[in-house]
Amino acid sequence: MVSTLKDALVSEHRGQPWYIPVLLSLLMLSIPIMAGCPPAGRCLSCGSFDVVGRFADPDILECSGMAASRTYPGILWVHNDSGDRARVFAVTEQGILRGVYMLQGALAVDWEDIALAPCSAGSPSDCLYIGDIGDNANIRSMIRVYRIQEPTVPLEGPPVTEDIHTVEVFECRYPDSPHDAETLVVDPQTAIPYVITKEAAGYSTVYRFPQPLVASQPCTLETVARLTTVSYLTGGDVTPNGSRVLLRNKFSAFEFPRLSGQTFPEIFGNVPCTINLAPETQGEALALVPSGRDIYIYTASEGLGAPINRERCSLP
Repeated sequence: MVSTLKDALVSEHRGQPWYIPVLLSLLMLSIPIMAGCPPAGRCLSCGSFDVVGRFADPDILECSGMAASRTYPGILWVHNDSGDRARVFAVTEQGILRGVYMLQGALAVDWEDIALAPCSAGSPSDCLYIGDIGDNANIRSMIRVYRIQEPTVPLEGPPVTEDIHTVEVFECRYPDSPHDAETLVVDPQTAIPYVITKEAAGYSTVYRFPQPLVASQPCTLETVARLTTVSYLTGGDVTPNGSRVLLRNKFSAFEFPRLSGQTFPEIFGNVPCTINLAPETQGEALALVPSGRDIYIYTASEGLGAPINRERCSLP
């Protein structure tokens, strides 16, 4: 649109007075402002990342998703990418293994993200939502989200291995065509999952599981938003009060602050703030931990013994 408008003005005023090029320059300078900016005074103020630990267990080879426990402060829930069994790991922020939990009856086609949120709207208990949503070839007719009650984590003694028998599965198809996706977030008020696609070309799309969420009943996802400023997303998380969503790609995080009066889906229509992330070989995981007026961002990469990075951010 910009080049077309500029060409039109040049054609219309070719050979006209000297001030026409000046007007064109001013027009070009004004375009970024017209395109929109992050909401003033609402962005997190973040420092640099510190390496707080490394995954000590050799079975954590390809950390693809991460969520932070609220019941067990300092515990991070992680899982591997495709090729592993249907299991999640509980580790400390230093990367020390505290438990391995096997989801009985679940499939691990291509697990890509994990979220921690209430088990249902208004529930005092937290659940883990695991997104079996990866689809590099764009051929899967259905994707799945598994939900389990957050397991008990021993904070002392040897790590545990436990079978989880109560596993809910929510299976859905896209309303248009198959997509690859690596990002799962859950609205903390409604406990409804959102899947955000990873597009190699073009921008990501936000899809929502329909309400009410019914286990073992195939459904069709609902299109919520098209993210016209970010793409190639590999993970994300939501603050427990739903006030901001952070999405990431390999290099940066994109913070979507929730404006006054907005519903959760309307967050994705806002212009995001950009946060630089720690350099990572294959960065896909991101988790948020609020603490007073601070928010800690944890990130991790795939790879054996990969570092766990943490950044302290202050609320505006």
